[in-house]
Amino acid sequence: AVWTMTTLTGSPTMISLMQAMSSLPLFLFALPAGALADLVNRRRLILIAQAGALLTAAGMALLVHMGMLSQSLLLLATFQLGVAAAFTTPAWQALVPEIVGRAQLAPAIALSGVGYNIARALGPIAGGLLLASFGPAPVFAINALSFVAVIIVMSTGTYIATPRSAQREQMLGAMAAAIRYVRHAPAMRSVLARGGVHIFAAVAPVVLLPIIVHSRDWDASDFGVMMGCYGAGAIFTAIFILPRLRARFTFDQVLFGASLSSSAATLLVAFVPGKILTGAVLLLAGASWLSGLNTFSVASQSVFPNWVRARSSAIYLVVMQGCSALGAVTWGQLTSHSSATTALVVAACGLVVSAILSRLLPISHVETLDLSPSNHWHGHALANEPGPDDGPILITIEYH
Repeated sequence: AVWTMTTLTGSPTMISLMQAMSSLPLFLFALPAGALADLVNRRRLILIAQAGALLTAAGMALLVHMGMLSQSLLLLATFQLGVAAAFTTPAWQALVPEIVGRAQLAPAIALSGVGYNIARALGPIAGGLLLASFGPAPVFAINALSFVAVIIVMSTGTYIATPRSAQREQMLGAMAAAIRYVRHAPAMRSVLARGGVHIFAAVAPVVLLPIIVHSRDWDASDFGVMMGCYGAGAIFTAIFILPRLRARFTFDQVLFGASLSSSAATLLVAFVPGKILTGAVLLLAGASWLSGLNTFSVASQSVFPNWVRARSSAIYLVVMQGCSALGAVTWGQLTSHSSATTALVVAACGLVVSAILSRLLPISHVETLDLSPSNHWHGHALANEPGPDDGPILITIEYH
């Protein structure tokens, strides 16, 4: 979709808006989606969202085949796919800790990231080759089939999340409770602040890569290979490097190194010549991206209690995707008014700030947090025991 936009227009702003339209729905809808995921059947919610994504992707393929796809329609379709992701992601993230347990949470999130980055590595390569050979319609059609696969898996899976007490809450009350929790949880605020700064700057290479590739007169297959290198770096890191880093270093130490290496890769991608060197730098950029984002994700899950997990995950997504969308627009605008090189240099400086925050706002202590209920409180003494026919009783619990 991003490369299709480069064929429709050469405007850096419009191209960067593709990333913004992908991230904006998570910023707008992740919190209500997270509250909904705590109130309804999560598997059913995922199925409905993926069905909507299927219809959108199929519509994109049809529009391209009919020659009716415009810049506005492409942005709208990207936004609609983002809406589907916004309602899928909090529900899925809330399922993972329940399935694997706290002890296996970090490797489970890393494994999930491996799957995502395998798709991110192989998808652009295959998509770029298909796009160069057959045009965008078959690529969008295959994308639609991928949603069919998700729907089949979620329909036939045997795991169903256990009911939660939050199912009796109202939607607005559930959202308000999540916001109160974050406001009174200093560790969560630190994770959000640092994650937001990091992703705002770290998104620059991915946002500006289509512009860089196009400016060097490379084609769609070259763009696919470059994105494949980015994803391959993330995969290699998730499988071979990150588990060893996690065993040896704290969250803050891993994030300090990830920020500095991401800064170096962002700076280098602006200046290195040739496809081989650019691909090598993007390997480093992908490795740094995975190391940083995975660590922030694990840290965030470590500060979420089960009773508000999906909603807290949604707030995390709101901040991260909102900063990602803001970063995409910022780097696109800076490129329009100056150059991609200038934007990448400024983004590299922002990642140095992210590294400095490892010392100013440490989060390593969240690794040992245990937020499970203690169950040590005493039962309430009732002045008058209600009789069986006294009518319904409403009990309200509010987090402070």
